[in-house]
Amino acid sequence: MKRPFLLLLLPIPLLAGSGPQGTPPAPTDSLAREVVPRKHPFDSPLGRAFHDGRRKALAKAVGEGTILLRGAEDTRNYLEFRQSNDFWYLTGVETPGAALAIQTKDARATLFLPAADPFREQWEGPDLSPGKEAAEATGIEDVRDVGEFEEYVDRLKGRGLLYTSFAPEEIHATSRDRASGFERRRSSDAFDGRPGRERAFRAALEKRLGEATKVKDLSPILEELRRVKTKEEIEAMREASRIGGEGHVAAMRATRPGRFEWEIAAAARAVFDRLGSPGPAYMAIVGAGPNSLALHYSRKFRRIGEGEVVLMDFGPEVFYYTADITRTWPANGRWTKRQREVYEACLRAQEETLAAVKPGSTLAELARVTTKALAASGFAAYQRHGPTHYIGMAVHDVGSSAKPFEPGVCVTVEPGIYIPEENLGVRIEDTVVVTASGCENLSGRCPKDPDAIEAVMAGRDPAPAGEGDGPRR
Repeated sequence: MKRPFLLLLLPIPLLAGSGPQGTPPAPTDSLAREVVPRKHPFDSPLGRAFHDGRRKALAKAVGEGTILLRGAEDTRNYLEFRQSNDFWYLTGVETPGAALAIQTKDARATLFLPAADPFREQWEGPDLSPGKEAAEATGIEDVRDVGEFEEYVDRLKGRGLLYTSFAPEEIHATSRDRASGFERRRSSDAFDGRPGRERAFRAALEKRLGEATKVKDLSPILEELRRVKTKEEIEAMREASRIGGEGHVAAMRATRPGRFEWEIAAAARAVFDRLGSPGPAYMAIVGAGPNSLALHYSRKFRRIGEGEVVLMDFGPEVFYYTADITRTWPANGRWTKRQREVYEACLRAQEETLAAVKPGSTLAELARVTTKALAASGFAAYQRHGPTHYIGMAVHDVGSSAKPFEPGVCVTVEPGIYIPEENLGVRIEDTVVVTASGCENLSGRCPKDPDAIEAVMAGRDPAPAGEGDGPRR
C-alpha cells in the first residue's frame, strides 16, 4: 500500500508441503509461543521489558517535564477494541479508557485504568483494572483508578513543561496521513467543526492549567523513537510478513477467470485469520483488469476476466505491527508476452531500489533510483506514486521523510507501472528492514519471480527463491 501522490519475518518456508489450488501449508508455531511467551493473560506479547524500555527511552529523549497520554476509548461499533499505537507502544495495555503519566526525571510511570465493570466483563471478557494484577501484567507499580486522573493533572499546574501528542491517534488500520485528512475535513465542516480528540485534550489542559504550564507536542519525539525499530518489533514484523506471504500464495491459487475480486481477498484473509492475525493492516486492495490501475481500489465487485492481471495489495497485523505486500499475477495462471514484459520491468526496478536501501540513504534517494530504473525500461511515464514509505505499527508509519536511514528503520519498496490504454497495472511491494550493511527483505520469500508465480498458480512449488529473501549486502 502506498502513500497517495508521493514520489508490509523470518524467511518463510512458504510453499513447502502446499497442496493444490489454494490449500495452504500447515500452520507453524506463532510468535506468541516461540519468541515472547505470555506468562499472564494480560501480558503484552512483546513483553513488559519492551514497553518499559520504550518509556525510558522516551523520557530520556524528552529531557525535562511530564508526559501525559490517553488511550483509545471503547468502540462505538461492534468491532474488537484496539488500543491506539502510541499508548500500546508505551504500556502494552489493551483496556479502553486508560491514561498514562510519565515523570521524565526518573521515567516513573503512573497508569490509570477504569474500575472493574462486572457487567461489561460478562459480555466482553476480563479487562485490566487497578490492582496487583495490572501491576504484574504491565510492570508499572503505580496503577490507579482513572477517576484520579483529573486530580493528578490538576497537581501539575505550575510544575514546568507538559508533553502530550498533538497528532491524531492510530487505531484499527489507521495511519497518520489518513487520520489527519479526516480531522481537517471534519473541523472545517460548517455543520460539524469538532476538533480531533488530541486537539481537544490539549485545549482542555491549557485551559485547566493556565499559562504557568507550557503544553508541548510529544509527537515528533515519539515518532522518531518509533521510526527505528527494536529487535522485538522486527520479529513481530517478520511474523506479519510470514503470514502475509502465506495469504498471497492462497490468493494466487484461488484466482481464475470468472471469479470475483472479493473471493481473492477472502482467500488471503482466511489464511491471515487462521495463522493468528487479529485483523488486516489495511483494507484489501484487489483489482483485476481496469481496477488494477486504481491505487487504493477496495470495492472488489468486479468479475475477473480472461487475459487480465490481478493486483493484490494486502497485509495482516500481528501484535500491533504490520506487513505491506503487493503482488501482481495473471488471472489464468500464464503471462502474456506483454504482461511479462511490463512485470519484469517493474521487478527490475524493485530489485535496483532494494539494492539502494542501506544506512544513510533516504526515501527521496530511493525514489530517484526507481525512476531511473523505470526510465531505462521505457516506463517512467507510467508511474503514479512514490516507491517507498515507512512501515511499522501503522502501514504508513510515522517519521521524518528527510532523515537518513539507520539500522532498524523499516520501509516498503513498491514500484508500480500503470498503463491505462491497456487496462494493465503492475505493482510489486515488499517490507524491508535496514541493517548495518544494507537491508533484509522481510517478505522476500513471497513468490514474485514470474516463473515462480506461474508455478504457484499451477499448484506446484516454485524453485527456491533467490536474492531478496534475506540480508542484502
